[in-house]
Amino acid sequence: MKEPELETHLVEALQLVTTEQEEINNKLKAFDRFAVGVSRISAGSEIGSSVTRAMNNRNQQSLSVATQSIPDNDSRIRKVRSLFAKTVRPHSLEDIEQPEPLLVTIREEFSEEIALGLAPSTNQQFTKNLKTAILSSVDQCQSNLKAMDKGLTAEKKNLEKAISLSESLNEWLVSERKPIEREEFEALKNQHEQLDKFRDKCEQLAVDRQSTIHTKKNNTPSADLSHTMLVDYLYQPLPVTYPILSVSAQMVDICDTRQRTIRKYLTQCM
Repeated sequence: MKEPELETHLVEALQLVTTEQEEINNKLKAFDRFAVGVSRISAGSEIGSSVTRAMNNRNQQSLSVATQSIPDNDSRIRKVRSLFAKTVRPHSLEDIEQPEPLLVTIREEFSEEIALGLAPSTNQQFTKNLKTAILSSVDQCQSNLKAMDKGLTAEKKNLEKAISLSESLNEWLVSERKPIEREEFEALKNQHEQLDKFRDKCEQLAVDRQSTIHTKKNNTPSADLSHTMLVDYLYQPLPVTYPILSVSAQMVDICDTRQRTIRKYLTQCM
């Protein structure tokens, strides 16, 4: 009896997760290098902060204007931008098809206020408040990346579990490829019971998966992203959004189909 073939994308999904974790690890290291570099730049004390003034002047100057090439009065501001460009920016642009100005990347990673605070055209000084704001934003970015990595680790375990189950089912089906009409009653009965066990595992896999994709990766406010959003992002290159649920449904269908055939022959044997 020819069994339906499993169309699984689990291995490809696992590779996507592994690649994403490698990119996160590289970006975390880049933020570390950037933070160390910024911490070594001396900051001046000043009444009010560059960030505060940038917030007060947001309606007076847009980021698009601030990106114009105007010389800095404070070389430390220029040094921070250069440091960001060499460390963090290459990892920020990996998924960007079109080039974007440096200050736009800074805004996307940190905030509009920090981007304006670092803009050459705003004529800001590298104050202690600006330095603190930058380093705090780095901490926030790293917290989000670590939370995402935690979600990816859980996803990897789920994929490995699904791969193991699908391989076990496939191996069992291969071992039981003797024409069913030639099997004895007891052998068919044992096959039916084994398929029950596989079916239970497949259904439980689906139940666990549904529970996982509707939970948050991390309970901290800095990582308020559902596992569903993570999965939607991860598996864009695949023809299926939920590879584990897809293969679970296929495995249950295979078990059902085989069991129906077995029950037909068991009835004839009685």
